[in-house]
Amino acid sequence: MMDLFEKIKADRGPLGKFSDMAHGYYTFPKLEGELGNRMKFQGREKIIWSLNNYLGLANHPEVRKVDAEPQRNGD
Repeated sequence: MMDLFEKIKADRGPLGKFSDMAHGYYTFPKLEGELGNRMKFQGREKIIWSLNNYLGLANHPEVRKVDAEPQRNGD
């Protein structure tokens, strides 16, 4: 019987396969373009089902500016 952690290391699944880009952590793949129901992933258009933009502010210039700033530790 395989240990649970061995199983996770052997098959990291759809999100874990990107962990080499995030120092071993599980991460979501990078989507490109304006936030919306269709975005690009690795140059191909994909339908996005999980976008939380119910106020319609996701593409507001001030929101995009803050989102583009590097994360600060301790804030």
